Amino acid sequence: MSEPTAPELRRFIEGLLDEVGPLVAGRFGTTGPLQFKTGHEAITEVDGQAEDLLTERILARFPDHAVHGEERGLHGPLDSPWRWHLDPIDGTLNYAIGVPAFSVSVAVVRDDQILAGGVLDPLRGERFTAGRGDGAWCGEQLIRVSQRAPLSEAIASTQLSQGSLFHRNADLLQDIHQHTLKTRRLGSIALELAYVACGRFDLLLAGKKVPQNLYDVAGGLLLVQEAGGIVTDAGGVPFTSGCVELIASNGLIHDEALALIQPYLVSR
Repeated sequence: MSEPTAPELRRFIEGLLDEVGPLVAGRFGTTGPLQFKTGHEAITEVDGQAEDLLTERILARFPDHAVHGEERGLHGPLDSPWRWHLDPIDGTLNYAIGVPAFSVSVAVVRDDQILAGGVLDPLRGERFTAGRGDGAWCGEQLIRVSQRAPLSEAIASTQLSQGSLFHRNADLLQDIHQHTLKTRRLGSIALELAYVACGRFDLLLAGKKVPQNLYDVAGGLLLVQEAGGIVTDAGGVPFTSGCVELIASNGLIHDEALALIQPYLVSR
């Protein structure tokens, strides 16, 4: 069997998202009392159900691929050069408490290169997908990052996990607010990356105490890149799975954003 191309993988992801979307959207607001797994990570039974559906469909189509999901861990041949990264509900806390900002994120990686990915907003029915060399799409429309610049005219979104560079430095947060036009915080990093890709946001600043999980960000990373944007760590190095900070932008304001962060990197 020949290996799937990036456009074929992108179209397969479209089908996955179209199938799982109604399952997730249909349970919004009906998941019962708030529950947590480790730390303060919210969990619902729908997370597992959605991941099971995605995993089943992927392994049925690509039995020689491995699948890594946030809830169920690894499945399939673990020595495969192909690995799928799934976050069945990115923004589960929002989902569980009735805040309509969450997403489903899917991406496939071969030999550490993201070949295709997608992010779905189940409530709005907005499906963002990208294939390497095949562009970034919202539904059937090609999307591009914004042209807003300089940084003082930018709309920035933030992900400020406890213990991160941004969380530890109140002055840095103040600088971000003072040097951008507006800031937002949705609580779903995959959806925020999709919004950078389609030009709604110009900048995303995200940080954790530990490396970013690929199941959270892989689909959105390719969206931004294929839409003409840039994704690096806080030092300007291209983003990899070991990075604790993620800076995504339209490219026009990237250097300004990095210059804002640079004085704080010594405290990392």
